[in-house]
Amino acid sequence: MKFPSVAFLCCISLCSILIAVLCESSTDGKCKSLVNSPFNICISAGYNFSFSLPEKLNKPEFEDVLASALKTAIQIWEKCADLNLVVTMECSSTFPKCGNGGKRVLPCKRVCGELLKKCLYTDFRGSSFMQKYMEELLALCLSLPDEEPSDEKCVEPPNFRTNDSIPSPLDRGCQELIIPACKDLGVYSHTLLSESVQKHLYLTLWRKSYNKSDLQRDFPKMFENTFAKYPKCRRNAETLFCGNMFPPCFLHETKAVYKTPCRSLCNDIARECPGYFSNDFNDAEYCGFLPEGDTGDLFCDIKEWPSPFHWLDYLDLPTTTSPPSKEPNKQGPKGWVIAVAVLSCLAVVGLVLGGLIWWKWRRT
Repeated sequence: MKFPSVAFLCCISLCSILIAVLCESSTDGKCKSLVNSPFNICISAGYNFSFSLPEKLNKPEFEDVLASALKTAIQIWEKCADLNLVVTMECSSTFPKCGNGGKRVLPCKRVCGELLKKCLYTDFRGSSFMQKYMEELLALCLSLPDEEPSDEKCVEPPNFRTNDSIPSPLDRGCQELIIPACKDLGVYSHTLLSESVQKHLYLTLWRKSYNKSDLQRDFPKMFENTFAKYPKCRRNAETLFCGNMFPPCFLHETKAVYKTPCRSLCNDIARECPGYFSNDFNDAEYCGFLPEGDTGDLFCDIKEWPSPFHWLDYLDLPTTTSPPSKEPNKQGPKGWVIAVAVLSCLAVVGLVLGGLIWWKWRRT
């Protein structure tokens, strides 16, 4: 599969730099001025200080590549949103505001709501990735602070105004789950994903168009083959798949909350079927992506904007010059594992990095 535009050519360079920069020290408590820096575009978000780069990467060649790729990511949004709004969300993923005491200050929840009002239903040249990205951004933005920008509780771009004549997509609530394999589990009947995005995912995973008169009730073949090898864990594995690909939503709750399978569910699979994750991540690494909850819970709330880049060691991109502690997986993790991991942290990773991962997944 080839990249659909020149923009994706910048993704690889950005990913390499971002991994080295932010995996090593994403928030080291040392603020650095954005004024007259290669990243001064982030000043449009309404702040002048972000986090300093590690010393070994304070080199013009690294900064120039990163700045160029960040601008490319921002330009992708020009079709639907104002610059200040886009910059606020994109820079929060790469160069967030560094507040008092070196605290990372996130965008206010309504900032994301306004971006989604403008862009959620925009046709990005039929890009299935962009549609999925928008829905995952919506889900993750539910965890952003619903506060005023005073006292550095959150960030709004300069002259920010909400368009109250249009309902915020963040308030749309639960959507009917229309994927037969997941609905037949009987675990949940609604999801945060819109019907259109569910249909796009059905086409991607089941390799056929969504047609009510001819729906596939089994799981995709590649998953069915894996589930069949571990009958003892099949039910939990199916729940893990559905809960990550189609995040659940429950009508009885007062407001929609982004949920994923709990870490305990994943740990149960790892304990009862030790070989289940062996060809992808080891169980500790994979289950570590998921939120903790009470023992026996199936789904747990995502209560915070996830920390970026904690799983990027598995993208076959170098993060350190030190010798690896173990033999690397030369083929990288399987595509579906990458896809599942993306769902829990896509928005903060950023559009550009997400594009690279989606591309890797579609190649497999």
